[in-house]
Amino acid sequence: MTTRRRLLVGAAGWAATSLATPGLGAARDGQPRTYRAPVPGSAVDAAGAAITITAPMPRVLAVLEGYRRYAEVFKRIDTSRVLARGEDGSRVYLRAPIMRGMYGIWLVARFAPARRWRRHGLVIRAERLRGNVEHFAGSWKLAPCGPKRTVLRGELWLEVPFPIPSSLITPELMRSCARAVTKVKRLSECG
Repeated sequence: MTTRRRLLVGAAGWAATSLATPGLGAARDGQPRTYRAPVPGSAVDAAGAAITITAPMPRVLAVLEGYRRYAEVFKRIDTSRVLARGEDGSRVYLRAPIMRGMYGIWLVARFAPARRWRRHGLVIRAERLRGNVEHFAGSWKLAPCGPKRTVLRGELWLEVPFPIPSSLITPELMRSCARAVTKVKRLSECG
């Protein structure tokens, strides 16, 4: 049984994800491992997925920092546009239709520059600046696993103002994280 750490809720109301289970990696068959963690004060759990990538960490980081390609990385996103880049990170517009196109969610997120995580890893955190989602937080966590392999974790949490049961949101976030880390694996390994 693994231990879960709770998400840290920031003053701005978004969660800085630190959902980790110690030593969590991907299954040996190259498939992602999904996980979830409760968010204090929220009915929606945060979700994450981890996968091992046969590529050095700088190559994986280059894929992750290609924000305009996020419509390709995340299956549900149909628009991804970089609005600004600066020392404090990149501001990115993301839009996704939900409920078979009945609604659309959008947000402008700030992706912070990659920072040191743990001993040799890196983390990129994302936070909501504005949009029609109530809360959003995400992160990419990379750790080297030898010179030519990287363990990648993608983590997401969001709450929407639409009448969607929380029991549907977290499983969808888990699927989205699993698809995203798998796509980053393909882009990193195959170009």
